[in-house]
Amino acid sequence: MPVETDAVLKAVNVYGEYVLSPEISIKAVNDVSIQLQRNEIVGIAGESGCGKSTLIKVLYGFLDPPLTARGKVMLGVTNNYINILSVSEDYRRENIWWKNISYIPQNSMNVLNPFMRIGDHFSEVLSKHLKISKSEAYKIAEEYIGTMGLRKDVLKAFPHQLSGGMRQRIVVALALQLKPSIIFADEPTTAVDVILQKVLLQFLTEKQKELQNTLVLVTHDMGVHAMITQRMIVMYAGKIIEEAPTENLFEDPKHPYTQALVRSLPRLGDESPKIGLGGVPPDLKNPPLGCKFHPRCPYAADVCRKEEPPLIEYEKGWKVRCVLYSGR
Repeated sequence: MPVETDAVLKAVNVYGEYVLSPEISIKAVNDVSIQLQRNEIVGIAGESGCGKSTLIKVLYGFLDPPLTARGKVMLGVTNNYINILSVSEDYRRENIWWKNISYIPQNSMNVLNPFMRIGDHFSEVLSKHLKISKSEAYKIAEEYIGTMGLRKDVLKAFPHQLSGGMRQRIVVALALQLKPSIIFADEPTTAVDVILQKVLLQFLTEKQKELQNTLVLVTHDMGVHAMITQRMIVMYAGKIIEEAPTENLFEDPKHPYTQALVRSLPRLGDESPKIGLGGVPPDLKNPPLGCKFHPRCPYAADVCRKEEPPLIEYEKGWKVRCVLYSGR
């Protein structure tokens, strides 16, 4: 895979597999290669179970059993690349997480320790990574929290004393405090109302613009992708099936699955009925042969049932995995 000079992360032939028993395993991420560039917002889309969240965990190096990973995830650090998957979790905790990469997990408002004040959450991370006392770290947290548009008195509160939206903003602020080069946000607006969704997305994008880092946003909400991302990766059954600039993908999606996702998005003035995608995603314990989408695809041919198409470059910066384009 060619290396871009401004690539902050390069994943090469990455697999993420849940090993449930010696006989049963699930390849939730199946031979994925991507590059993340500096100062961009990338969206990862697809239905539940397509591998989005597992891919983020692998790229971050968060490999709690039964999840295992292989391949290369090369993170750019001080003009060199470190393979996140080849170092220990202790090394990732001490040298990579928070400082170079931060991760906002699903239901992140519930990850705060209920027995710790908010200020202690901040000072614990700051003191550990900046090698300073907790009292010094607390002073830094007081200054920082103001720059994030949050009241300083929230530092004295326990998580249960704050609203869900405020807790979510706190988690985002925690993820950003050491100014990492990459932020992985996995469904950051899940379980909040529409108004809070707008606030949180604005919060994330403003800070991305300010820090000029890379924001990777995982969500099944195509409207959110259309609104804030610059480039999109669409996944199905653990594989990338289309990757393109967001504007191009919404204007002229190539893969039949992407077309169905885009058609599901309401458009101003369009009163035509929306037709959902038939069928269900494949069982990754026993996926179909050939193209994994062929049981649901309106264009499926015999070759689709026998052969898995490669991810080909439709044009510069635009890739698609479909036999309809493999002859280009």
